[in-house]
Amino acid sequence: MNFMKITQCYNRFWKRIFMFSVLVWVYLFYVTFYFNCEEPFDDDLEQTLAISLQHLDEEHRTNVELTEMRNDLVHKLRFDEKKMKKKKKLLHPPTEKYELLRRRIYSNTKEVWYYIGSTLRSLANEFDDLKPKVSDMKKMVDEHYRSLLRDVAKLADVDGYTQWRLKEFGSLSRLVEKRLRHTQNPPDCSKARKLLCNFVSSCPRKNCCGYGCRVHHFVKCLIVAYATERTMIIDNPKKWEFTSRGFENIFLPLSDTCTSNDGDTVSLWPGNETTQVINYIVPTPEFAAKHFHPPYIPVVLPEDLAGRINVLHGDPAVWWIGQFFKYIFRPQPSTTIAFNQFAKRVHFQKPIVG
Repeated sequence: MNFMKITQCYNRFWKRIFMFSVLVWVYLFYVTFYFNCEEPFDDDLEQTLAISLQHLDEEHRTNVELTEMRNDLVHKLRFDEKKMKKKKKLLHPPTEKYELLRRRIYSNTKEVWYYIGSTLRSLANEFDDLKPKVSDMKKMVDEHYRSLLRDVAKLADVDGYTQWRLKEFGSLSRLVEKRLRHTQNPPDCSKARKLLCNFVSSCPRKNCCGYGCRVHHFVKCLIVAYATERTMIIDNPKKWEFTSRGFENIFLPLSDTCTSNDGDTVSLWPGNETTQVINYIVPTPEFAAKHFHPPYIPVVLPEDLAGRINVLHGDPAVWWIGQFFKYIFRPQPSTTIAFNQFAKRVHFQKPIVG
């Protein structure tokens, strides 16, 4: 709309220039025809011509300004058009078939290389005289494999969906964290339904369950709490066996509003919907009945998020477990400071291997 207005003003300006030029020629003709007129008339004419030239100069400056405005508007329209195309790309994610096919090509490329590498090794072991030739073949195939794998991986960078993937990763992660905060921070702890996680040693010796074992139990318990819409309560966080002052000395508490395991009704897992506090023992006792094993383990994705996670990540279960891990092991400010100081002291830098 603004562009049309500028174009109309531009056309009107040149019409005015044409009319003004006609007037100037009339004045010049008038001067030539009456060259013998009296001196006062000549003075008036010169003054009129000076005013006319001044107006013409002003019109010229106006023309320059309008031209600049037009150029700026055209530039802005082109920029907005590019921006809208980019935004449109973000609003329309890739299809699930496309993402699955792209990752399948990557995976199959690796599988083909594993097969070729295994076959070549078998030939080299079976026929000694072929070892030099097989070794050369393996080097050549290896180079092509790495090049092909790199090209397949670059598809994700050139297909135009990179920004969407980053945005979707952040959006999904924030959504899961918001849901966990909601279930872990009920408004009234005395009425909240709870899952009391009772961490026990799997053998008589102290610290029989190592750190990785305990991490597995924590994540498993929080997944069950999320799936049953209960608040996870650690039976006794001060008995965390890997620090002298308990779990919450290193990591943030799982809840800001509910840490009490009190309840009107208490029972062992699986309990029922009306049971307020369910005591969930991890690890699950050996030879326990089948109903003691939650249906959420192995990992079952929530129905409303499964489609999005499946499109976004090549291994949805790994991403899903990672969200619970991230929530449980949120470091205390003092822990973050200690990590940063250590990293600075040892000159910690990328790339990170291991």
